[in-house]
Amino acid sequence: MFLACDIGNTRIKSAIFSNDKISDKKVAAIVSDIIDFYRREDVTAAAFSSVVPEKSKEFSDLLRQRFSISPLMISDNLKFNLEIDYSTPENLGTDRVCSVEGAFYLFKRSKKYKTYDSNDVIVSVDLGTATTINFVLYPGIFKGGIIAPGVDMMSRSLHDQTALLPVIPSSEYKQLIGKNTKESVASGVINSTVGLIEKSYSELKAKRKPQNIHIYLTGGNAQKIIPHLKIKHKFVEELVLVGIKSIYEKNIGV
Repeated sequence: MFLACDIGNTRIKSAIFSNDKISDKKVAAIVSDIIDFYRREDVTAAAFSSVVPEKSKEFSDLLRQRFSISPLMISDNLKFNLEIDYSTPENLGTDRVCSVEGAFYLFKRSKKYKTYDSNDVIVSVDLGTATTINFVLYPGIFKGGIIAPGVDMMSRSLHDQTALLPVIPSSEYKQLIGKNTKESVASGVINSTVGLIEKSYSELKAKRKPQNIHIYLTGGNAQKIIPHLKIKHKFVEELVLVGIKSIYEKNIGV
């Protein structure tokens, strides 16, 4: 079985794949909790992305100790299923690469891929600590995208940079026009994110005129935003982990 792991600053997301199906998954804050959770699984291969170097080493060391395997760490010097058309690939976060690779992987396995051509654009939207929007043009070229503060980051920033504004949970959002400070902050945070996604969609439509825009959403803040989106999309909770698996297969030759 294959273990994919996405090590972030606050959370570690992981899943066990049996072929293309997820048989188990775990989210934790500590590397050892992830490894302990899978101790009874027959893990024969693994790959991971990480933005925390010390956790990367711990994860690799524990996998070698528990399962006698050396995991593949996702980095910019690997081969990708997408052509990376980005001027600073060394600074392109692996979470963005894995997110958009996951979207491309799933699209290629959908019925829509049969008619894939220059009229299609694939988009991954990761609503995590940051909000990132990533664009793939035919025949599989990652062109770059957008990085913006995430939902929680915006709320904390308003609190940190002002004297009177508290940290507001997005659940306080009631309507566009807030009737008190809490509702007003929540409206600003939610509508900033929704507006960014929908403007990206409308501008892409206007400038490139694609017939089809295939949007894949993921991330811990996705459920806060999805109810307010008016554009068609597909939510995939494990999108980054699917991307990690697809990159592993490209490099190991599975």
